[in-house]
Amino acid sequence: MSEEQKRTSLYQQVREAIRTKIEDGDYGLGEVLPSEQELSEIFHTTRQTVRNAYAALEAEGLVRRAQGKGVFVTKGSPGTLDIGDGRSFRQSTRAEGKKPQVRILSHETRAAGPWYAELFKIRADDPVYAIRRLNSVDGCPLSLERTVVPLVRFPRLEGIDLGVFSLYEVFGFYGKVVDATFEHLDIAELSVHDAHFLGVEPGGPAMAYDCISYDQDGEAIEHTRTLRRGDLGFYTVRY
Repeated sequence: MSEEQKRTSLYQQVREAIRTKIEDGDYGLGEVLPSEQELSEIFHTTRQTVRNAYAALEAEGLVRRAQGKGVFVTKGSPGTLDIGDGRSFRQSTRAEGKKPQVRILSHETRAAGPWYAELFKIRADDPVYAIRRLNSVDGCPLSLERTVVPLVRFPRLEGIDLGVFSLYEVFGFYGKVVDATFEHLDIAELSVHDAHFLGVEPGGPAMAYDCISYDQDGEAIEHTRTLRRGDLGFYTVRY
C-alpha cells in the first residue's frame, strides 16, 4: 500500500469512527468532540488527518467547528427536528446582514419553585436552568436576557455550550420547535449593574420584554425576560 493510500485509509477510519459514535449517541448533540491532538494520538496519525476527517463531517452537517472552542456535534441522533420558522437572536440578526455576539454572563441550576412549576407543569423541586446573556450587534451591546428552561425536558442542556449554539438550536436537538409565543412589553429603569453591561447611564429607560415560548404540543418550554437599550429599542407589530 502506498503512503497516499495509507493516509486515505486512516482519514476514513477516523471519520467513520467519529460518525459511528455520533450515531450511537456516545457523543450527544451539542457536545464537544475530542481535540485533534487527542484523536491523532488515539489513531496514531497526524493532526492534519484528523482535521480532514472533521472537515468532511462538517461538510455533511454532522459537526460544527467553533474557533477557539473545538468541534461540536450538531446532527445525527434520531428524532431531531428542524427548528422551524421561529428565529433566535442570532438568526434574526444575521438575516439583517449584521454580526451577532452572545456572551454568557451566568448560568445556574436551581429548583423550579411554585411559579415555574405552574408554568412548565412540573414539580416545584424539579430543576430548571437559568441563563443570563448579553447580546451585541456588530460589537455594540444591545440587550440583556435572562432565560429559564425546564431541565426535565432538556436533560443534557447543562453540558451544551450556549456560546456556540442558540437555545432554538438546542430545542431542535430535542425535537422541540417554538410554535407560539406570548409576549408582554413594558418600560423599565436600568439598574447600575445592568446599565454597566449595556454601556449606558444608570436610571435610563429600557424596553422590557417578557416572553413565554410554547412548543408544537402547546407546552411552555422557555421563559425569557429581555432588557433592551431604550436608545436602540423599537417594536414592530405586523397584522
